[in-house]
Order: sequence, then structure tokens, then C-alpha cells
Amino acid sequence: MDENLIELIEESIKSNWRQPALSNYQSENISYKMVGKNIMDMHKIFEEIKVDSEDKIALLGKNSANWAISYLSVVSYRAIVVPMLSHFHTKDIAHIIKH
Repeated sequence: MDENLIELIEESIKSNWRQPALSNYQSENISYKMVGKNIMDMHKIFEEIKVDSEDKIALLGKNSANWAISYLSVVSYRAIVVPMLSHFHTKDIAHIIKH
């Protein structure tokens, strides 16, 4: 499953390079090319801070194109994403992170 998802993400980026992939409400589109570049940049950061596959990465934010890119970056790096909604109470966020 992991390999198929990563291959699907990679193939989608390659085959739709110039096409719009994501956008924020009433904002410009973000191309597959930019999504791919941002994913690669995030992967470099993960390498620098020594994230291993199967490490858990908390993802907290509002629904946005950057949230989606962050999610795809974590998943395609083979880490485990722990999504949290931005309206969670701070105590709940702290509990999730601690757990």
C-alpha cells in the first residue's frame, strides 16, 4: 500500500507537471511542479533533522494548500502523519503530541 501511494503521488506530479494541483480559496493555483518542489524541500528538512520512516509528525493547521503539501510530504517520506484540527483546545493538542 505504501509503495503504491508513493508511486501514485510521484506519477501524478510527473504526468501533470504544468497543471494546477491545489489552491486556496480565492487564490492562485499551485501547480503539480510546485507541489513536487515543496515535497522535495520538506524531504530535505526531514533528512537534516533526522526523521526516520515510521516517525510520527504532528500536522496542525487550517485547511489549506500548504496543509495538503505538508501531508503529502510526510506520507511520501514514509513517516506517520498525525493530523490535528486548528480549533482543537491547546490541552488536547498537548495531550496528542505527548501521546
